This record gives sequence, structure tokens and C-alpha cells, in this order.
Amino acid sequence: MCLDISTIGDANTGILLQYPRLVWDIVFPQYSNLLTTRNEYSPEENMGSGLLHRNSFEPEPVTFKESLGEYWHGLHYLMCQEVWCGSLPDAFLIDGGEFVGDVDVGYGPARVFTAKEVEGIARSVLRKTRRDLTTSFDASKMLDFDIYPQIWDNENALATCLERFSSLQAFLKNAVDNQLGMVLYLSRRD
Repeated sequence: MCLDISTIGDANTGILLQYPRLVWDIVFPQYSNLLTTRNEYSPEENMGSGLLHRNSFEPEPVTFKESLGEYWHGLHYLMCQEVWCGSLPDAFLIDGGEFVGDVDVGYGPARVFTAKEVEGIARSVLRKTRRDLTTSFDASKMLDFDIYPQIWDNENALATCLERFSSLQAFLKNAVDNQLGMVLYLSRRD
């Protein structure tokens, strides 16, 4: 179970929430021209034109993607010191945002955050240091609390988790610098 993140502009957030099956263009962008799930039509588009138009996203000036892999739950725990709860914005990996319809992209629907919400998340996450997370790391507790995945006693677990944290910080900084929101989703791939 891997957590992936992609940036999205606020205009496209509105389109995505209106046409949730477009989320497949984010999950599998390499197949976006082949996916029939994009073929959602609105009556307003068809009135008077006699043609059916395919809904799609507006072109994004820049797109950033990141995968936290299987370390997302560990990162959540290290940032919040909570297993399945916590306060926003720190708990954004498991809570917050708006569900993108009911399209199951692997482990439930994706969640989308606006550029303003990402700004708040980034402020909090960018204030955290690798040392802060290291202080919260306790392999025994994390195993006892059943923090996914059950690998915390591996000698490389903390180092890999901290690498993913640095990648998350870079992703959030790029999103804020470009005034972008983000889409998070749990998938079956890494």
C-alpha cells in the first residue's frame, strides 16, 4: 500500500471534483489517452453543439509527483505521534482534503487539497527537521502500534523514512512556490 502525491492547480481541482473519474489521468498519466473513464459528458457542453466533448484538465504549467511508498504511515506517526488520528495540518497524510467522488483508485478514493490548504500543510511540514522525526522514532512502539508497514526494526527503516520525508518537504515547497494544490491517493504500487 503506497501513498502517491501529485500537484494540481485549483482550476483543475474544480474539474476533478466535478468529474471524479478524471482522477485516473493523475493515477496513470501514461495511459490518459487510452482510458475510457475520461468520457464523461455534461448536458451543458452538448446543448446546441450537436457534438459530444470529452472533459479533461486544463494544461498545467508544471506538475510535481512524489511517492512516499509504504512509509506514509510511519511518516504520519513521526509527524503527529498518533497512530490513526492527529491534528491538521500535520495529519494530512491520513485526514483532510476533499474526497474525489467515490472512485476507488486502489485503497479508496483520492483526496484533493487546494493551493491554500497546501500552503498551511507546507508551513507545518517545512518547520519540522529530520532530528524532530528521529526523536519520535521508536521501533518497538511503532511495531506494537501496528504502524504500516511492519518493518520498523529493520536497520534501514528510519533512514529510508527520513529520505521520504525530505522528498515530501521538497514536493511541498515546489507546490507552494508554484501555487498548486495536491492530490493524494493510496495505490497498490511503489
